[in-house]
Amino acid sequence: MNTLIHIGIPKTVTTSLQKDFFAKHPEVLYLGVGSDGEIGYADTETERIFEHLLLYARAEVFEKERDLARKKIREHADRAAGAGKKALVLSLEWLSFRFTPDMADTRTLARRLREIFGPGTTVFALLRRQDHLLQSLYNEYVKHGLPMGWGEFLEYIYKFRERNFFPDLCYDQLVESYARVFGESNLRIGFLEEYRERDGSLKTTERGYELTGAIAGLLGISDKSPALEHHNPSLSSQVLAHKLALNRSVRHDFGNLLFEHATLHRQRTAHGRDRELLDLDIYRDVRKKRMLIQEAQARARVIAPAPSGTRMETDTPLYHWLMARLGEANAALAARLGRALPEGYDLDTE
Repeated sequence: MNTLIHIGIPKTVTTSLQKDFFAKHPEVLYLGVGSDGEIGYADTETERIFEHLLLYARAEVFEKERDLARKKIREHADRAAGAGKKALVLSLEWLSFRFTPDMADTRTLARRLREIFGPGTTVFALLRRQDHLLQSLYNEYVKHGLPMGWGEFLEYIYKFRERNFFPDLCYDQLVESYARVFGESNLRIGFLEEYRERDGSLKTTERGYELTGAIAGLLGISDKSPALEHHNPSLSSQVLAHKLALNRSVRHDFGNLLFEHATLHRQRTAHGRDRELLDLDIYRDVRKKRMLIQEAQARARVIAPAPSGTRMETDTPLYHWLMARLGEANAALAARLGRALPEGYDLDTE
């Protein structure tokens, strides 16, 4: 039986693959995330392993519970074999991207995954041009409460580049992190642009999508694919501007204080035992986010947004510096892979 860890990256139809392909394929025992159609896992213990222990726990805590995590994965593998499944799959885009500053760095995550899953596990990363990805990420961060304008967002990336997600956008470093612990032969790299038409839709064959067909080939399963729905659409420019204005007055998620969590609802299994001691409203920020998006959408229908900083200017010295560094990383990745990367990965802004 094949075991696959799909590490993302974000904004590469990840949610669609999770909910519509991995979770529904009859030959796959899917661990999560999204195994229940939302943010769930195969069970609450598995959710705690991957949403809390792996991503956030200090080294001594992880080491204390590592053997229990290994045992749980072996149980899933045995259950998959007993049910006649051909593949065991974990998919979580945060394994390739430090979404919140308090997450473990990618190299730590790679080591922890190797210790839990063991040798012979295949790691699959689907990459995307960083200039397009960065704009999509900014939209996602504002959706989740970020109170920064585009220029402030770029400044944050630059000023704190040694501690935020910027190294994860340097794909040569991302590949090195996983190749170092899983081995080059167990690492598979894809590029979203090679599976997309020019209009952004996914390429298809008579069997379904080329992307799911390629993943099926890695897993040794049927390549027959169901429709992939669009689960996480970006906000329009008008709604984005209104949402940013609302974020600045109603704090939630990435507008929370330093000692608050930006994705509290994803820690529901970790904090379940604490509810007798703490007055926790796990889904507080989720409700705020949804309410504010609805309010922003309503405002966008009747009110032109005031200038708020969401215009994504790309002709600035800081943006050029970021693209130059990421272009160098892509050149290093191309040399490592021994192939040319898809069009535009040189990130030439001239």
